[in-house]
Amino acid sequence: MRYVVLPQAVQRVVPPLASQFIIVIKDSSIVSLISIQELTFLTMEVATSTQRVFEIWVFVAGMYFVISYACAFGFSRLEKRMALHKS
Repeated sequence: MRYVVLPQAVQRVVPPLASQFIIVIKDSSIVSLISIQELTFLTMEVATSTQRVFEIWVFVAGMYFVISYACAFGFSRLEKRMALHKS
């Protein structure tokens, strides 16, 4: 079972698991230090005090993009690695 069933099961579970992992990162705290709500609240405070609303929101959106893209890239590499073991 360890050599036949488990590799096949893991290979089929990785893509949905990757999607779910990225959704969890977006919906909950990021790296347990900065949560989306805290970051959004701080962004609104800084935007109000500096009057640079657009620049600050673009920076925050960039942060979310980098975190999500890094996770997607990592899982993509994992899927490719699992595909190599298939053949």
